[in-house]
Amino acid sequence: MLEKYDMEEYDIQSLEENLNLKFPIAYKNILLNYPVELKTNEYGNQFLIYDVKDLLYNLIIRCRWLNLKETLPRNFFPIGYDYGGNMFFINLKDDESIYIIDHDEVESFYNPNTNMINWDIALKEFKPNITVFVEWLKAYLSEE
Repeated sequence: MLEKYDMEEYDIQSLEENLNLKFPIAYKNILLNYPVELKTNEYGNQFLIYDVKDLLYNLIIRCRWLNLKETLPRNFFPIGYDYGGNMFFINLKDDESIYIIDHDEVESFYNPNTNMINWDIALKEFKPNITVFVEWLKAYLSEE
C-alpha cells in the first residue's frame, strides 16, 4: 500500500488552478485538518479522500467508470466512495451539500433520446454539508 500524504495549502491551490474550480472553504479546512479518526481508519481515505493522488484518480477514473457517455456537471466534485462503489460529491456552487450517486442506477437516468443523463435525479442529496458528512462518517466508521 502506498503511503498517504496530508494535503497542504499548496496542493489545494494547485488542484483549484489546474482544474479551474474553487473548493468551498469548509471542504478545504477538512482537507487541511483531516480528522485523525478517519486517518487511522483503513477506509477513511476511501469515504473522504485526503490524498492528492487518490483525489485525482477518483476524479478521472471513477467518474469515467460511472458513465462513459458524458461528464458530470462541472459544479459537482467527487470526494470519495463507499464500500459498494457509490460516489460522494460536493456541490461547488450554490450550496455545500454532499451528494451521492448509486453506480448501479446511473444508466437508469440516461435518456437515449437526448443522449444525456438527468443529473438532477441521479445525484441525490446525502448530507447538508461537509461538516455533517464528516461527523456521520466518523460515527459510521467507528461502528465497523
